[in-house]
Amino acid sequence: MWSRWACVLAVALAERVHLAEQVGLLEEHLPELKSCEDLSGGYQVPKEGLELETCTVGKAVVQVHLLGPLTVRGNVTVLGNITFLGSGNSKSMSFQQACVTIGGTLSVSGSMVIENCWNNGADRAHGGCLNASDLVLEEGLLRLDTCKTAGLGGGASIGTLLQRGGEMNVSKCESKMGGGGLNAGSLVMEGGFLNFDGGTTLGNGGCAQVTTVHQRAGEARFIHCVAAGKGGGLAAQSLAQDRVGSMRFVDGVARKHGGCAYLQKTTASGNLSFESCRTQKGGGCGYAKVLHQSKSGQLICRNCTAESGGCLFAKRKLDIGGVLKASSVAAPRGSVLLMARDTPATLQRLEIQQARGVALDGRRMNISELVLGPSDAPFRVRASDLFLDSANCSLMEECTFQQHEAQGRAEEAYSCF
Repeated sequence: MWSRWACVLAVALAERVHLAEQVGLLEEHLPELKSCEDLSGGYQVPKEGLELETCTVGKAVVQVHLLGPLTVRGNVTVLGNITFLGSGNSKSMSFQQACVTIGGTLSVSGSMVIENCWNNGADRAHGGCLNASDLVLEEGLLRLDTCKTAGLGGGASIGTLLQRGGEMNVSKCESKMGGGGLNAGSLVMEGGFLNFDGGTTLGNGGCAQVTTVHQRAGEARFIHCVAAGKGGGLAAQSLAQDRVGSMRFVDGVARKHGGCAYLQKTTASGNLSFESCRTQKGGGCGYAKVLHQSKSGQLICRNCTAESGGCLFAKRKLDIGGVLKASSVAAPRGSVLLMARDTPATLQRLEIQQARGVALDGRRMNISELVLGPSDAPFRVRASDLFLDSANCSLMEECTFQQHEAQGRAEEAYSCF
């Protein structure tokens, strides 16, 4: 029996040694990285770090174990496959900057992976895995995993991010100041897939904090994102989405406004989908100061909760030219929509299922088509000025509209049973 256990232990030990060699933990076997010429195989960056002028990774497979940070003053081009393995398991192994810092443009057409980094610097604490002036993802893969920072952008801090294709994955990253996965000045998507999973921050934007976002095409997903501030998944000053763009938010939490998204100004023509989002304040799925949706747009809210505006909280203006679908949403004030004082709301088509209490709460609302699905509670609207062109309650057993004064308020309430 002991011989059997000895064999098991020997095999386990051999596997651990093999794994250690793979990730570069046995750094005595790895040569130091000194330049990017003719890269192939495994290398290490010493504890004092390394600075290069430029770097081109050719069509080879390269792995770099980071005992110290890598800084490239100019541009970096990745044509092959390169993996950077940090040592950020503890504060003593953290760096005073990102694992990889690029002063110029990072262009990725192959595969680039950075993981296990901790940026604990006071002055250059932006970007846990990556800090770059600009990033262009042409095709291939960019993956940032298990990184954190004391500043902005747990996964990466980027000036301008342009994604033409390929796939960018940011998972299990965190930051103190904002943008748990990504902090960027500008994000432009022309195609490909952008995936965030498990981002957290003490600031705004659990998975991403971006000044301006323009999604011309492609698909972006924000999953399991948490923010102590605003925007559990995404916090952005401006979001523009073309009709072939798609954004999906799942399981987002924000202590302040916008359970999954906090958006200052939004113009959307594609698909925006929110599911299982929640906040302690306004906008269970999303909070928007100004939201304009074209007739080709579709906005979906499922299973979202908030203190006010279970689906959406609109601060200044809400214009839904396409369709808004809300199901299983809840809030003490406006289980579907809450418009701030004197905020006008125009909705072309509104579909609601399972919305408890006062579903729509505002002063001026113009609804062209209201479709009510099955619900175990009455549907109610509270508004001073409500213009409803048509209501379809065919999916419900009985539906009649009643107008009466809301108790203690000048607004009128409408109920559908």
